[in-house]
Amino acid sequence: MRAEARRERRIAAVPTPLRPAARGFAEVLVARRENAERLGPRPNQLKTIEIRLDTARDLALHPTRRATPPGQA
Repeated sequence: MRAEARRERRIAAVPTPLRPAARGFAEVLVARRENAERLGPRPNQLKTIEIRLDTARDLALHPTRRATPPGQA
């Protein structure tokens, strides 16, 4: 279950208040993949799920970073 461990690491990198949402997003992505496997459409690759979680993590981190005001570097 290396993919599961990678997903957990990505979720752990999300700021604490947003982790439940990130975990829910990951669960939806995995459930969609499993449904697609059962029903026949082409499922997302595990790497695609990881890329989407990376994007969600980056978006979650963006508002929590403080920008240095101009001239105070």
